[in-house]
Amino acid sequence: MQAKLELSEFTYLLHTLNARQAVGVDNALFFPDDDVIRESLLHTGFETLKTHGWLTPQDNGWHMSTRLAMLVAVIATPETVVTITRSAPTGGRQIVTYYVAQSIYVEQFRTADEQYLLTQLETETDLVGRLQAAFQIPMATPWTTPVSLPTAVLDKAINLARTGNSYLALPLLEEFGVTDNQLAELLVGLRPVGDLEFAILQGNQLVALRDMVIMEGADGSKWSMGSHQESGEVTFQPLNAEQFAAHILSGMSAMNTLGLHPSI
Repeated sequence: MQAKLELSEFTYLLHTLNARQAVGVDNALFFPDDDVIRESLLHTGFETLKTHGWLTPQDNGWHMSTRLAMLVAVIATPETVVTITRSAPTGGRQIVTYYVAQSIYVEQFRTADEQYLLTQLETETDLVGRLQAAFQIPMATPWTTPVSLPTAVLDKAINLARTGNSYLALPLLEEFGVTDNQLAELLVGLRPVGDLEFAILQGNQLVALRDMVIMEGADGSKWSMGSHQESGEVTFQPLNAEQFAAHILSGMSAMNTLGLHPSI
């Protein structure tokens, strides 16, 4: 099931579900404060849904596409939300949001022609596959071991590399177990390519939030980066498709646990 909606159509559907906000969209556009603007938007949405066949005459009223209503209901009241933000080839950022409720998976993003594409995914595996494709996670990687470094040391090594003093950065990293020169050069050259954000909601209340930064090496390898405020360290985890899938599934499982136990 897939639906491409104009802003007014999407707005009308969310309002029929009594939504007052939605994750992954510009709420100022969907829920304007001005009564006149809001009523005009809803009227346009109703008429456009009829034009596009999502609303059809039935008896003395109108029948809404049941499957479309289900997709929007998941977006309006999700249990879990996964948002990816990545650098677009033409510059700027591209944001795609995934919503999960009652084992129904929905993908939503704004298209180049400023419409909203809603797609139902069949399984959790399909969701993971979308994330793997979005970040171009390789099937295999030559790197297998996570690397943890003090943030201050990493920053110093990167600054040395940027000023053409890589020969000074490599010995610095060796003190923390990075003895492979090729790996050391890769680490100081990693660049962020996107961000993964997991959120658990109960109603409109955010219960738990977790973030993961995806990095890319000069060799095309992908890494997750996590910061640890307590230890002052940053950890880089090399990613292949299997590791990435396991990381996503375990992350969602952990978040669901947090959602069930907000006090943790």
